[in-house]
This record gives sequence, C-alpha cells and structure tokens, in this order.
Amino acid sequence: MSYVAGGVAATLLARQVLAYGGGWRAVMGVPSIVLLAITALCAAFVRAGPALSIPPGVNSPRAGVEPPMRAALVALLRKPQFLVCCGLRLTVTLMRESFNTWNVDFLTSIQSGEKSVATAALHSIGFDMAGGVAILITGLAYDRVAAASRRWLIAGTLGLLAIVLAILPRTAANPGLGAVLIGVAGLLVYGPFSLLSGVLAIESGGARLAATAAGCIDGVGYLAAILAGAALGHLLDIGGYPLGFEVLAIITAVSALLALALRPGSREHSPSVGA
Repeated sequence: MSYVAGGVAATLLARQVLAYGGGWRAVMGVPSIVLLAITALCAAFVRAGPALSIPPGVNSPRAGVEPPMRAALVALLRKPQFLVCCGLRLTVTLMRESFNTWNVDFLTSIQSGEKSVATAALHSIGFDMAGGVAILITGLAYDRVAAASRRWLIAGTLGLLAIVLAILPRTAANPGLGAVLIGVAGLLVYGPFSLLSGVLAIESGGARLAATAAGCIDGVGYLAAILAGAALGHLLDIGGYPLGFEVLAIITAVSALLALALRPGSREHSPSVGA
C-alpha cells in the first residue's frame, strides 16, 4: 500500500510542478529536494529496533548452515511453483510498468482541443488509486478462497485485464472514459502483483528460501520494466496505441493460462534446500 500511495503522491507532485510552469528539470529536481527532507527526518527519528535477546543456538530459529547462493538458486529452479511465479511476475510487471510509463501520454493523445499533460497526469492517478483498493481486496480474498480455487482467482483477474486492454484504445474516445478504463486496469493489475511480491514468493520459496525467491521474482519483474519502455515504445512507433494494447492483451491472456499452472494449496516449508 505504501508503494502505491507513493506512486500517487509522485504523480500529483509532478503534475503540480508542471502546473506552476516547471519543466522537466523541475519535475526531476523538486522530488529530490523532498527526498533530502525525508532523509533528514529519518536520520533524526528512526532508531534501531530491539536486539534479539536469544543468541543463535540449537533451538534458535536461525540455527543451521545457510545454503550458498548457487545452491539456493539451483534449488529454486527445481520448484515448478517458483518458475510459474517468475513467469507471472514478468507479465504482470510488464502491464504495471507499461501503464506507469505510457498512460499519461495515452491520455494526452486522446484529448480534444488543446492538450494538457498536467490534466492527463491528474487523470492517470486512478491507476494507482484503484491498485491500492485491489491490493486490499485481493489479499482478503486470497485468504478466504479455498486453496484449490486461488489459482482461478489470479487467472480470472488476468483474463478480465486482457479484455480491458483489448477494448481500451477503441472505447476511450474521451479522457474521462480513458481514465475510468485505466482505473479498472489498475484494479486488475495490482492484485496479482501484490500476491507475487508476498505470499506467493513465500509459498514458492519455502521456509529456507522465501527471501531469495522474493528477490529473484522481483528481479525477473524488473526485466519486464525495461521492455515496458523500450519494446512497447517501438510497437507504439509502428502501430500506435491500438497495436500496443493488442499485444499487451495477448500477453496477459497467456499469463492467465499460465496462472492455472499454480499448484493448489502449495506451501513448501521444507527444512532443507533440496526439498
């Protein structure tokens, strides 16, 4: 939630800088000043937490020899659940970063009359705001849905997202409707995204490799972030937003099918690396 709230705040701040007549240097520089202020507040008020009172020993939860990085990665690559999560992370992050990168430009392009980037930026925040709602709803639903049905929850969400992506460039005839559809897309993107960052990483990595799994899954996702800027930008040069959204819709539909490969109720809490 803090990640999404920060995204909304960043967009509103950049929009306000533009509204006051600032250029791209100001858009990049003003947040840096805010970051310096946050750094000063952290230095003044953030303190170290309480130290562990129980030293590592036989009965300590951290007892045992941690696996080398290479062995940990090999163990994860043998887990089908982990590989499926990496594939889903690639596609879901591609969707999220495609919107974060291009939705202001898209909303500007469909404006009639004099075009305003500041107005488009204001309309674009619905993506992250709806995403915050989606994170809460999906988390609650995932805990309450039967283990055998959880993969259908993710697959169904991605299937609906594919439909929204397919119709978005054809129905967004005005900025208001475009903003609504982008908000719906945020509602459908951030739910699976949050699960992959948290509970699915824990389930696929098990008790000993949860953090390693989370790091790898996130790393794969940010490879998709590169594609969202470079590859999608190339598609937009060729066929505009209709082609770009069609390709994203196809990728999302494939990821919905991939989500069905998640094993129902998989929770690997093995004590050893090779389990």
